[in-house]
Amino acid sequence: MSRSPNAQRLVPCMPPLLEEETIPLSRSAGDTRFGGTACEFAVKNYFLSKCINIAEPHVDVGVDLLIEKPKEGWVRGQVKKVVYQLDRDEGIFKRSGREVYRSRFNFFFQGGGKMVSGTNTRSQKTPKDFDYFYHVLLTSHRQLIWETPVNIIPTRENGTFVQGKTPCLDRDNWKRKPADIDFNKYLVYHRYDPIIFKTYPDFFLKPEPQTLENFFA
Repeated sequence: MSRSPNAQRLVPCMPPLLEEETIPLSRSAGDTRFGGTACEFAVKNYFLSKCINIAEPHVDVGVDLLIEKPKEGWVRGQVKKVVYQLDRDEGIFKRSGREVYRSRFNFFFQGGGKMVSGTNTRSQKTPKDFDYFYHVLLTSHRQLIWETPVNIIPTRENGTFVQGKTPCLDRDNWKRKPADIDFNKYLVYHRYDPIIFKTYPDFFLKPEPQTLENFFA
């Protein structure tokens, strides 16, 4: 099948997850609450390690953190956990009938929210509610943080954020049209355990610069 002339080659921003990293926390046992809190602490530690002051609102209005960013002053941050799933590639299935499963990483901009006035309408957030989203991928062997300003996040016709995005993080791929958000640009922190370096050493090797000698060889 011919590739669109507008297709872009995506560069992965991390190596694939190890099998033990794909095991989700138990929702029935309430373990997901610990995961969310751990993500908030990861963002706090990131800023404190950079000597940037943080605070927490005394009243819960949906803002997780206040951050005293240099040159910006105090800004509102919302922390979201990146959720991993293994899903069937519906494009391949529709074209060929083959079942191919690929990793999927959910970057949510909306939460479950609360029921409003007894209807099915849930509270949806807009760019007026926050200044930055901090998405955290936290596993037993890695920790990554993305800082995304709200002014680049797509919104619906009513001005609320879209539910989320599912960028390709762990493999090179072709994208038929430019992504709304290039999450590679907004990755501000990453830490890997030694086992990741041992398992995927080529990922961390920088390509050698091309020279005339290499060209003629």
